[in-house]
Amino acid sequence: MRNLSPKRLTPAVVEIMAVGNELLNGSVQDGNSFWLIQQIMNLGGMVGRVTILPDDKAIIAEEVRLTVNRTSNKPPAFLFLTGGLGPTIDDLTVAAVAEGLGLPLFLDIQARKMIQRSYDALAANGVIDQGGLNPSREKMALLPEGATVLSNPVGTAPGVLVRQNQTAIVCFPGVPPEMQAIFETSLHPYMVNAFPAVNHARSRLRIHSNDESFLAPYLRRFADHYPDIHVKALSGIIADNPQLEFIFSVADEDKNEVEAYLKRALEDLEMWLRSEGIDSRAI
Repeated sequence: MRNLSPKRLTPAVVEIMAVGNELLNGSVQDGNSFWLIQQIMNLGGMVGRVTILPDDKAIIAEEVRLTVNRTSNKPPAFLFLTGGLGPTIDDLTVAAVAEGLGLPLFLDIQARKMIQRSYDALAANGVIDQGGLNPSREKMALLPEGATVLSNPVGTAPGVLVRQNQTAIVCFPGVPPEMQAIFETSLHPYMVNAFPAVNHARSRLRIHSNDESFLAPYLRRFADHYPDIHVKALSGIIADNPQLEFIFSVADEDKNEVEAYLKRALEDLEMWLRSEGIDSRAI
C-alpha cells in the first residue's frame, strides 16, 4: 500500500488574526476563526496560525508587518483579519494594516458609494433615523493605497483586499454574518484559483479505552505505516471517558483515492486493535 507522499501537494497556507478586546477579555468567543478554518479546508487550503489581537493599532501593524515580511518561514498566501472595520474610534484594523504595509490611506470612491447606499437603505427601511454619510461613516472608506474594496451585501463596512509580497491581506468586519457574506460573495473570485487541487479526507474513530498511553504503541505503529495521515486525539478527563475519539486526516490531489486510502488505513488500525481485544468503530 503506497504512501501518498510522492504525489501529495502542498496546500496554500492561510493565517488569521482575530482583532478585538472583547475576544481577549472573554466577552465574545472567536467563532469567526473557526468558521474560516472550515471554509479554507473545504477549498483545499490549510490554516497555519490563528492569533487574537487587541484593538491596538501599533500591535496590529507590527504583527502584519512581521507576517508579510517573514524570512524564517514562507509568508502565508492569505492573511485574514476579522474585526475592527466599523465607524467607531476602536475600529483600527484597516489603518493598522496600512501602517504595517507602509502604505498611505486614501478615500476610496467606490467604497464611499457602497457605504452611503447601505446607510440610505437602512434609513429607507426604518432601521436607522438618518441615511447618508458623516465623518464616522466615511472613515470606513479610507483604504490602503492599491487596495480593492469588497462589497458587504448584509452590512455597512466593506471588506478590504490588498496584496504585498507573496501575501493577499483581507480585512473582514467582525460581525459573523457580514464576514461570512463577504467571504462567500465578493471575495470568492479571488479565492477559487488560489488553492491547488487538494482534497482533504477526514474520519473519526472511537476506541474503547480511556488511556491514551495504553493506545500509544498502536498509534505509533499506525504512524510508521501511514506517515501521511495526521492523527489527533480528542482528549478528556480520564475518569469521565470510558472511550476515546481520534480524528484522522490526510490530503491529496485525487479525492476518490485519498478517501479510499484513509479507509484502508483505518481498517488496518481497527484490525490491529481487535487482535488485542480492543473494540473500536468509525463515527
